[in-house]
Amino acid sequence: MTTSKALYFSKSTIRLRKKFSVLRRLAVPVVDGVEIAIDRDFSAGTGWTPGTGITIVPTESRARFSYVSGTSLTQTVSAMVKSTWYRVQFDILEYQQGDVQVQCGNEGTPASATGTMGHISIDVCSKGNNVLYITGINAFTGTISNVSLQKLVYYENTWRDITRYTTSNTINGINRSLDYKSWEFGEVKQDNATLKLVNTYGEMSDEENEDSFWRGYVRHYSKIKIECAFDGQTTDVLFEGLLDDRSAYTQTESTQAVVENITAYSYTKLMSDVTLAELGTLSGTTINALVYEVMNRGYFTDYFTVDANYISAGQNATIDLSEFDEGTKVLDFLKELAKGHSVFYVDTDGIFKFKAVEPNTSVIAEFGSFPERKLKVYEYRTGSERVIEKFYWENSTEKFEVPVPKFKTSQKVEIKGVTATADRQNIINYLGNKYGTKRASFKVDLPLCPFLKIMDRVRIEQVGAIDNAFVLNVSQLDVGVLEPPIGAVKINPTVEFVVYGLKHTDTKTTLTLLEYKE
Repeated sequence: MTTSKALYFSKSTIRLRKKFSVLRRLAVPVVDGVEIAIDRDFSAGTGWTPGTGITIVPTESRARFSYVSGTSLTQTVSAMVKSTWYRVQFDILEYQQGDVQVQCGNEGTPASATGTMGHISIDVCSKGNNVLYITGINAFTGTISNVSLQKLVYYENTWRDITRYTTSNTINGINRSLDYKSWEFGEVKQDNATLKLVNTYGEMSDEENEDSFWRGYVRHYSKIKIECAFDGQTTDVLFEGLLDDRSAYTQTESTQAVVENITAYSYTKLMSDVTLAELGTLSGTTINALVYEVMNRGYFTDYFTVDANYISAGQNATIDLSEFDEGTKVLDFLKELAKGHSVFYVDTDGIFKFKAVEPNTSVIAEFGSFPERKLKVYEYRTGSERVIEKFYWENSTEKFEVPVPKFKTSQKVEIKGVTATADRQNIINYLGNKYGTKRASFKVDLPLCPFLKIMDRVRIEQVGAIDNAFVLNVSQLDVGVLEPPIGAVKINPTVEFVVYGLKHTDTKTTLTLLEYKE
């Protein structure tokens, strides 16, 4: 199968097309159709644990409650995800008195329904463990059967193409970056996307407009995805996020009758919306365990994939949670856990990653002189500005020092929750390895290059005054003639550089690169 990379380096002319798609948010959530409870009619008599006054009757396919006030019929549901909304439904087959209450997780908020013969439907949010509770209250007496437990879905199933409402000016730029000068590392910054959508007849207005594409749905927090295709053969995601209805405004432009301006948040915004208090009790003791426990929740898994295989901290230190306030935002919590050794981000493949500050496995691309793809190479720095020769832990004895300091630079380190001496020393040693020596950095302008990612490895042949490697039209990238470098700083083409910054505009990609040393 042809890849974007193969096309990018093999052709002198490449047809380039962006695609804009949205997944509309439902005005009323629906169930996903997947039953996650077992023995839902009690005919097998397994999987359920009855409390006092509750009897399971397999021969009658029902559970009988006799004057129950506060005891529960429970089932441990392995597929239940924390901080996720579920719809619990069941039938009351026989009814005498009292009411019922349901709860997902031992820390979830109970929701009640008035007892009556017939069908009961209650929406609840899970919190705590993964146990379903059906509780009798007010001396509930009756029988239930046909229990249903399904996740609620807030988005339609199919992405909708809205490219016809875009122009070459729809988006100014898409930026992802990690501050390579900061010892803290942490969050890979994903800028919000500012969009200009053609709105001649109100198609891109909010759902209150009768002609709106969003009519019957909710524009706020609907998902948007921006993709790039070469020659119609490949697809690479440049951005995925959430539309912010509060940012929207309509204006007249010279080239279009009406333009709808709206901002799309990156998924990082979700992490700043939730506090530790909202997560309930955390049981993890190491960084990897805590990151997975915090992120594997409906708050986040409704938008992107959280997989333990992609969570591997640079230093998997033991964490003392007592040092964190309940009001701490999840984003700030992750920043603290990552400090000094790891980065985290939602990648363009839709997977959340928390990983060591190390480059991806292999060299993704080599930008030599043939075929020439460098438009401009600039802002070359030798790396002395980021050298830190001594790290020391505040109010403690752990430290790292280079044998022969040249710049006499030092940095105090303080990380919440890391209290073990060995963990502190390991983090400081890791930082010393990353900052104790010079590492060159520079920027490179390329024709739009959507397949590169943060932390990818690349090779660059040289730095020079390069003005016309490509001639760029609206829909094509044409190879031009490379100018000889003027006052060039030679770079060994065998040296690897790591992508610490990506900025995509309509036809150009700017990379920020840092020299890689083992």
